[in-house]
Amino acid sequence: MPPKKQEEPPPPEELLAKHGGGFTLGGEVHWVHFTKQLESGVEIKPGMTGTLEALGELTDELTIDLVTVKFEAFEDSQLVPLSSLSIDPPPLDMLDALSTDLKLPLRGVDVEKIWALGENSWDKQSDLIMQLLGLKERYGTGRREIICDFYLYNLVHAKSLCLTTTQGAVFHAIMDEMLTMMRNAAATPEMRPEDMCTAEQCFNRFQQLILAHARQDPPSRLGIFRDSEVRMLTDFASVTLFKHYLLYQYCINFDREIETLRFNAHLERPSAPPDLSLGSFKKPAVDRQKQVPENGHTDRELNQEAPDYEEEIGELTEEDQIQQLVLEKLRETEEKLQARLEQREADFMQRLEAQGGKKK
Repeated sequence: MPPKKQEEPPPPEELLAKHGGGFTLGGEVHWVHFTKQLESGVEIKPGMTGTLEALGELTDELTIDLVTVKFEAFEDSQLVPLSSLSIDPPPLDMLDALSTDLKLPLRGVDVEKIWALGENSWDKQSDLIMQLLGLKERYGTGRREIICDFYLYNLVHAKSLCLTTTQGAVFHAIMDEMLTMMRNAAATPEMRPEDMCTAEQCFNRFQQLILAHARQDPPSRLGIFRDSEVRMLTDFASVTLFKHYLLYQYCINFDREIETLRFNAHLERPSAPPDLSLGSFKKPAVDRQKQVPENGHTDRELNQEAPDYEEEIGELTEEDQIQQLVLEKLRETEEKLQARLEQREADFMQRLEAQGGKKK
């Protein structure tokens, strides 16, 4: 049998048209995938623009997998997947840098992941922020937690204002640049605040960045925020970061100071018990818990409760003497009350006799 003739591939324009997407050779394309490092060693980021130069090797089904693109940021052409390209610029949520030269440590898609964890999932959100920004590798204990909380509060406030994920990413980037300005690699505890970046300089930069993203005039200005949102974000930064500027500046430049104190507790040995053979017998004290009966009115009962202490136990203690005085006072009071009752009873009987004589 004669060998089958190998089918010739259709022209590149026909293949591109069949693939869809509006691609043409020599046309402008944009990288719309996540940041990726190619085999050549270059790193392509979302939004990079280039020119589609040629098609790569076709698959067995005569479909396009790889294409050659000359990116503006690199001298050499790069072989990249066609599925990662588009003739339209990528959405802002995919970008990690804007035309205003503002770097976005967190993209809009990253902010969306953080917000998707829920409003009260503080621990999960903090862990995701540390993972996305690599805070555990960049900062030591103390500074890491403070910076993470700073980022988290900013994003929580941005969500409370109903900002979009892109707006939240831009606001985070602006506040992150404030921390970068505060940081001084040569800072020492003896350095004075005026020798570092001052609050006035930092606020001027904040004002410049927030206004650069409040008007649509690309590429130097982008309309990310509205005027009302600019005012609310500025008020928030004023009462948080700039109100406690020196505190944040200190925490950014110095790790937490840990001081360990050790104490050796000295315990005294208990003294030896006394020799019981040298003690003397002590007579039992009078029961101090005895109480005077409420309805007892006779001297006989009082005399039974208050015996002659001197005859029974000899020398009285101070407490026993006080108790004896109390009992004597009670006895005197009881005698006075009894005398009054007897006098009232006698007066009452006299009045009855007087009234009886008048009736006769």
